[in-house]
Amino acid sequence: MAHALVVGGTGMLRDVCRHLAAHAHHVSVVARSRAQLETLARDVAHLGPPHGPIHPLPVDYRDLPAFERAIRSAPADAGPVTLGVCWVHDPAQPVLHAVADLLTESGLWSTLVHVVGSGVADPSAAEPFDPHLIEEWGGRGVHYRRVILGFRIESATSSRWLTHAEIAAGVIRAITSDVPVQVVGTVEPWDRRPV
Repeated sequence: MAHALVVGGTGMLRDVCRHLAAHAHHVSVVARSRAQLETLARDVAHLGPPHGPIHPLPVDYRDLPAFERAIRSAPADAGPVTLGVCWVHDPAQPVLHAVADLLTESGLWSTLVHVVGSGVADPSAAEPFDPHLIEEWGGRGVHYRRVILGFRIESATSSRWLTHAEIAAGVIRAITSDVPVQVVGTVEPWDRRPV
């Protein structure tokens, strides 16, 4: 069974955790709410084999030392973590570094899927992510994938934010494909985004 780490997995990434478990992954899930983590773990446990287990890691990723301790406490019997899925808000690069470091320890090619909000596509904003990290992590055996969460244009006069189901489907596509950057929905034209 493979071992995945999902950061922020009890909200919009909940169905991603369920998908990974359904495809025989041990899934270590980081979230602040112990109650939501335990509910997710129980829901998946009731599905039985071949679903993998959910391992709750209740911690706030903004407390970097506590976050690093938590991800390193992921069950050793689940094997090395070879997939990281992270929904973190900026400034969150230290969290991504911690996950990338954990992935490199597997000694296997791993994948880091970074989920970001539509703001990274704002044409007037500076790129918040250092592109040299992609090269650095690739040199250490980590494939970096970015998922940009956009919006849906409904008509000539209306648009809406993505649903949790649409977000989960887009993240799952990123996990299963070899595309470095994917946009879920659209980010163009920028002036059509919901307000």
